[in-house]
Amino acid sequence: MASELERQLLRLENLSRGNQWLQEENKELRKEIAQLKADSAKKDEKIQELQNALLELTEKFDKLQKQLRKYHNENTPSGALPPYLKDELTKIVKNAEEPPPETKSAKSNPRNKRPKPDRTEVHGCLEKCPKCRRKLRKLKKRRERVIIHLSFPVSETVLHQSEVYFCDHCDKEFAAQVPDAIPNSKYDLNICLLVLLLNAIGTTQRKTMEILGWFGVLMCPATTNNIICNMQKLLGTRKYRELEKDIRKTLFGAYDKTTHRHHGMTYYVQAVATARTAFYRIFASGTYATAKKLPATKFGGTSDGTREYDAILKAIQRCWAHLLRRINYPARTFNEQWEIGQFVAFSEKIGRLFHDAKHEKRRSVAVRKKYDSMLRGIALAQYKKEANLTEVLNYILSYEGEWFTFLRYKGMKPTNNDVERALRPLVIRRKVSQHTWGSQGPQPLAIVQSLRETCKLRGESFPELARHEVEHSLHEMGKS
Repeated sequence: MASELERQLLRLENLSRGNQWLQEENKELRKEIAQLKADSAKKDEKIQELQNALLELTEKFDKLQKQLRKYHNENTPSGALPPYLKDELTKIVKNAEEPPPETKSAKSNPRNKRPKPDRTEVHGCLEKCPKCRRKLRKLKKRRERVIIHLSFPVSETVLHQSEVYFCDHCDKEFAAQVPDAIPNSKYDLNICLLVLLLNAIGTTQRKTMEILGWFGVLMCPATTNNIICNMQKLLGTRKYRELEKDIRKTLFGAYDKTTHRHHGMTYYVQAVATARTAFYRIFASGTYATAKKLPATKFGGTSDGTREYDAILKAIQRCWAHLLRRINYPARTFNEQWEIGQFVAFSEKIGRLFHDAKHEKRRSVAVRKKYDSMLRGIALAQYKKEANLTEVLNYILSYEGEWFTFLRYKGMKPTNNDVERALRPLVIRRKVSQHTWGSQGPQPLAIVQSLRETCKLRGESFPELARHEVEHSLHEMGKS
């Protein structure tokens, strides 16, 4: 009986000790729970702060996106973007397979190629060693190095005296012609051509005056403007009309327009570009009537979606570059994740379709209809309503049947990048000089730029062409 009581007493003591341990553990757990609640409250406060900061950043991002939209949209050519904004450049750098540094050499780089030398100079007379000053022994070999030299221009004032002759039959006096002279100008043909060329590349008149001043040729901005106007007259329209005829003989071209300021008024530069010719005309308005005055190619051309050129083009190809830029840079901000996923899936389908069409070698009506039906299937598929996708779909369907015209005709291009590149110099000129003030109107600018851009496309020299045309005009005037 005593042993039983001892066992119960021992059991009660063990239970008492266990109860104390549980109480201590309970206290520890309560402390941990209180600490966790405090940490959770702090995290909730931090999350709320982050959410508020995210809302502020989203608002700022929307404002910046709207501002960027003014300068960077689907109508912005790739050449207008600075390199640090181009995602394509990063992809090109990553995908480029550059040879290892040890395999690179000066001979493999075409920029280091030297032309054939026009003359040879021998450098010698090295009698003593540059280090120890002892006598040197001449070897039979020579080290060769080709260097391109430029003679710095120097101006000179020349008095020309012409012999005078008399014709008894005509009863008139005649004087010998002065070579390289411009009528009613104290500057020779080379200086006037240089002024015209600097103006053609967008150099302002004051900068042209400064550049010529470095060589001792002093003139004021008004004189520079007069020289430009006179040279534009002497350049004539003979070659310009030839370019217009070349456009009419070409099968396909690209058409576009941009604005130009003249005497504070807005004008429009209507342009057409082919593989070998660039042609401009500047009008006071950008309507259908002015677009009809552009020379039309034989079969058709590429347009960015402007309906003005539909009247002069038989076969119309809509520009894929504008469509892809509209897809890559949507105008509005996405609100939900499913909107992004849906738009990305749609853009990938359009990208694959255009990739396959670009690499399609066949050209026929059947091939064109096949790709038209594929595009129509993508555009008319079931999508959830979303503003960016709706805008792109409306853009595609508004020009239905005109996206794959290039698959019918061999030689037609799917984009109007040619004319975008041709218009770029005029856009830069407009940003630099703002406007033109010539009394002849803006058309001489169109003539000069047409000749210059055409020479670039054909690999010809614009200075030589300008000199030839000016000399031809002087010859017809009897001044040479």
